Amino acid sequence: MITPHLSDHDGEMLEDMALDLTPMLDIIFMLLVFLVLTTNVLQHAVEVTLPNGEAASVIAPENDEIVLTLHADSHWQIGEETFATWEDAREVLTARLTQPATQRIVIAGDRAATLQGFAAALSFLRARGVTDINLLMEQE
Repeated sequence: MITPHLSDHDGEMLEDMALDLTPMLDIIFMLLVFLVLTTNVLQHAVEVTLPNGEAASVIAPENDEIVLTLHADSHWQIGEETFATWEDAREVLTARLTQPATQRIVIAGDRAATLQGFAAALSFLRARGVTDINLLMEQE
């Protein structure tokens, strides 16, 4: 706030001059809220074909690595064990995760597999604190 103190020729203080920015800030925030609420969100603008990737790199397997595979018919596989549903695979995966979760998880998914299965696995792993999650892709 700007408040210069001025005095007249007789030595008396003139009324303080103050610049109040509150109304201007209110208008700016209302405009900002209006623009955010009325802006159309761009959804599904880019079509992708997975699991191919130019930047796919070879990752050397580790001893504590867990390979989680989602097949096209929605059955799961952890290592050599096969599971009919995500719930069955999740129970075994929970037992295999260490606390804190330090293992590398490699998720391999068939091209025809649903995104819902992948999202369920990814959210489950993130909720358990797993940070080293890799996607297995075919190099182009």
